[in-house]
Amino acid sequence: MAYSRALASTAILLAITWPTKADYEALKANVWHPQYELVQALRAVPTTAAGHLKTKVLNIKTARQHKATLQAAAALTANAEDRIRAAALAAAAEAYITAQLTSLNEQTDDSLQAAAAAGEGAGTITGFTKLLLTTSTNTKYCLGDDSNGDGSGTVDTAGCTDPDYTKPTPAAKLTTQIIGPTGFRKLGAVPAGQGKGAASMCGFFKHVGDTGAGPGLDITTPKAVKFLYGMLKAHADVDMGRDDQSNINPTGKGRTTVWQRIHTEALRILRLQTSRLANDRLEALNELAKQPAAATEIKRQIAIQQNNKSVSDITASDADFRRRYFGDNNDKLPAFLENINNLKAPIGVDQSDTAAKLKTIDSTAGADQVLEFSIYQLKQKLKQATAIVKQQATSIKGSETDETCQKKAKKITAKMGAKKLLKATKIKNA
Repeated sequence: MAYSRALASTAILLAITWPTKADYEALKANVWHPQYELVQALRAVPTTAAGHLKTKVLNIKTARQHKATLQAAAALTANAEDRIRAAALAAAAEAYITAQLTSLNEQTDDSLQAAAAAGEGAGTITGFTKLLLTTSTNTKYCLGDDSNGDGSGTVDTAGCTDPDYTKPTPAAKLTTQIIGPTGFRKLGAVPAGQGKGAASMCGFFKHVGDTGAGPGLDITTPKAVKFLYGMLKAHADVDMGRDDQSNINPTGKGRTTVWQRIHTEALRILRLQTSRLANDRLEALNELAKQPAAATEIKRQIAIQQNNKSVSDITASDADFRRRYFGDNNDKLPAFLENINNLKAPIGVDQSDTAAKLKTIDSTAGADQVLEFSIYQLKQKLKQATAIVKQQATSIKGSETDETCQKKAKKITAKMGAKKLLKATKIKNA
């Protein structure tokens, strides 16, 4: 009998207390927790943007190394087609670097704008939440989980912690589940009555002047008040609401309100794609071969070979040149890479490392050094060839001079002989 009475008492107690807990859980789920998740997403905007910028810088460094290696290969190889391939891919690397620098400049501006906007949004929500926590007590509370807490733990766990700038928010927090194509997905409308807490809680926003008895935040104005740049609004003392923030920016380009701007900038960074240029040489060559500059340089090299005055004299198409020098699916590049990898790489004028191959050069500085000494060697060979040509020219000129003198001597001798003969004839006739 006592057991039955205990069960009945428990049932009555649950009937009384459970609606209160459910009411408060709805308040957190509908109003506060989605905003705390948004804080984490917005704090991830600078982290994500910085990652994209870092990738751009790494791409430039990697492209410079590939470019220097290819230039060295063009200087070292004796194979005419490989020389054209190397020169074309080096030109493509240079064009890639230029494009990355331009993109880096533009992206830096965008990233700064996005970081500022995201910081504005995250800071606004965090600051306002901390203000509400300071108005709580142990018996009446704004954000707590029960009547004995002020809600600090709940707020922190849900994501609205104080920022820790020594530990950047992971980029993974910036997701399409939070930042939708037209607004903040989880921040739907909270109409009157759906954001109401239990009766024992503090008045969240008391927007009339005579309700200062509780520990809530007093807003002494008879007008309807909106908070967080219009994200939140008070329906009543203990009833917090929100207009729909999931569809605030249908075009994705809104700049007219604060939250439209914040959404636009966060979405821009979320959608940004920055691919990494491979350190692996073959992967990088396949990427560089796609650059229009590669085909243009092939034409230029052929024009030089054929002594054409202009690249426009070359009538074959870019596709034809790509097919000839790179293959239908870049299938000529592996053999080309094998050839240039095994080229002897001069490390210095004294050739101190006679076993060095181009494939052993794994830094931009090393490739630049190889290129420097390759050019030095070419200049030396050019000087030697020039000296030989001059020597041959001098020898030929000397031979021509001797021959000329002999001819002149013969002419003089012939003239003198003719004069003597003429004189002798005159004497005889006399």
